[in-house]
Amino acid sequence: MSSPFLSTAHWLDFLAGREVGSPPAATSRSRTGTLPELKRAIEAARRVGDPEGLWNLQTEYRKRADVCSADRGMPVLPVRMASSAPTQRASTTDPHNAAPNRVYRPPSPDDVRGTAGAVARIRAEARLEEGLERCGGLYSFPGDRLRIQAASASDNAVRTSHSVQFHLGDRVDFERNFGKDLVRVGDWHSHPGTERDSRPSGAYVNGQEGDMEAWAASRAVLENQPDFQGDYIGIIVTRGASWLAPPELHAYIVSRDKLTRVLHCESARLVED
Repeated sequence: MSSPFLSTAHWLDFLAGREVGSPPAATSRSRTGTLPELKRAIEAARRVGDPEGLWNLQTEYRKRADVCSADRGMPVLPVRMASSAPTQRASTTDPHNAAPNRVYRPPSPDDVRGTAGAVARIRAEARLEEGLERCGGLYSFPGDRLRIQAASASDNAVRTSHSVQFHLGDRVDFERNFGKDLVRVGDWHSHPGTERDSRPSGAYVNGQEGDMEAWAASRAVLENQPDFQGDYIGIIVTRGASWLAPPELHAYIVSRDKLTRVLHCESARLVED
């Protein structure tokens, strides 16, 4: 069994010997699992090499542990869901896979290019007026470097005003139905606040995992695919300069430094064509 990318509930089914995806018995606990069950599932996901399942399980474990701490009168630490939530975590032990610790400016000499249709869909799907972050994937034809041919949206994502957790099923559905000739090259998400903050979040800002860690982790998954060009595109959508102006798209490129092999992040111009 290699990289099944199972949800938390599916992993708990698998370890309990139930048919994966079967409805829980009426007398059973909710399949969020107990802390010991989640620990066993985390170890199993680590052994079989399921990065997305592992991140889902670790996130659920932290939530459950925080609830238990609150029940004992202990302070509850906030769980920061990785923006645009590619649900896997960047390596914290390998310095070559650690998330970038700054954004290099001025912009990269390389532009990110996007079709008019892809850019229009991102602006429409961002729905900044709702006040909640939204997200989706970015796709290109194999071999096209730094070009966005199509964009998807994750309608079932878990959203708050400052975080979003991508729903894997939305990505699978899009790639099955529309992306057969495309490869994933990045993701987009919105920052709907009125302050129009286009800066990627992350540990380099406030010590909490965020956009930088999510981008680094998603790039690590794509790096093993034959069509990967080396660059991961992240787009942050903010409000326009006025209430009449369209949403603004801010592009970032995460790639490896050719000399040090360490990941770095550059701001980039987004050119619509």
